[in-house]
Amino acid sequence: MSQGSRDQTRTRELVTLIVRLTAFVATLMPLVAMMQPWVTLDGIDAPVSGIGAVALLLPSMREYLYAVSPVQAAVVTLGPIPVALLAILVSNNYRRRKSVFWAPPAMLAVALGITYGATDLVTGTEQGLTIVIVVSMLLTLHQVAIRVQVALQRKLMMPAVYRVLTVATGTGHYRWREW
Repeated sequence: MSQGSRDQTRTRELVTLIVRLTAFVATLMPLVAMMQPWVTLDGIDAPVSGIGAVALLLPSMREYLYAVSPVQAAVVTLGPIPVALLAILVSNNYRRRKSVFWAPPAMLAVALGITYGATDLVTGTEQGLTIVIVVSMLLTLHQVAIRVQVALQRKLMMPAVYRVLTVATGTGHYRWREW
């Protein structure tokens, strides 16, 4: 093996490792975002975090929210729970190098449901929910790229494309070496 191809292999392995680690860190972002402000609710001065939205199930606030709209109140107060569970599922699967194609779009659907499905209660979307939306969109695109790479590789179509996608998606192999 020549020095140039050895360097290219090392570079591909390093990029693969960096992409894989970056994707894993991205899967943890919705969990961190649960503690950030998510939404501003009608009648409440301060923004509510994802965890705070679940806490709105306490009797006094629950009565107010459910009086406005039971469906929208359920979306706002219960929506953070599937987001957190899906984030845990996705991060656990990414840690094990497994694909979970349906979970990032499901997380995106729940987050968009909170934003656009509870318009009588939600007067503004805050940074925490925005982070969840952006990260779930990126993870959905990442899953699509992985699916395309796997399909191209199985069909032995466009080898140059699937080799690039193997590195760009972090699905390729890497060896721990002394860098």
